[in-house]
Amino acid sequence: MLDFERIYEVTDAAGKEERIVHAFPFRYFFRYEMEHLLVRAGFEVEALFSYFDRSPYGSAYPEQLVFVARKV
Repeated sequence: MLDFERIYEVTDAAGKEERIVHAFPFRYFFRYEMEHLLVRAGFEVEALFSYFDRSPYGSAYPEQLVFVARKV
């Protein structure tokens, strides 16, 4: 579990500056942990990809885990 904070320095067209802080927790999941959680929540895993371009799982490991799941 990690705590992230993104800070944006925004300047509008009139030159007014604004600082926006977005803090959020970030959690990594292992493949089998996520599959277990999806099943327990009533989903069926239909596909698993390595990235959003639908690269086969393992082709870019370690990269992303992109699950396609359907509520059953």
